[in-house]
Amino acid sequence: MVALSVLGCSEKESEPPPKAAMPWEWEPENPELISGKFVYQKTCHLCHNEGEEAAPMLTDRSEWEERKTKGEAILIQNAIKGIFGDDGYMPPRGDNKSLTDEEVTAAVRFMLAAPKNH
Repeated sequence: MVALSVLGCSEKESEPPPKAAMPWEWEPENPELISGKFVYQKTCHLCHNEGEEAAPMLTDRSEWEERKTKGEAILIQNAIKGIFGDDGYMPPRGDNKSLTDEEVTAAVRFMLAAPKNH
């Protein structure tokens, strides 16, 4: 009987941790994505949490899957240089001129990865 209760405890310990409720709560392990999450929380969340200016909401997996078809390089270029068109308005560097190209790139990569990991 003791063995059964020990087995029961070890089964609970092997269960995967619960997934984050929101994609921005996801904790990536990749250092670039960790940096990207920081940039997202500092700047990008202002539009991408609620869909301001037609920004794709981070909670909308289908919007991000659609954007992925453009290719990562185009999405990064659009985030760095900005766009204004049918897809909405993206100010250069998320309207934060202090962000480097590397920080913007990391944020875009975080946003591409987060919806599928929450």
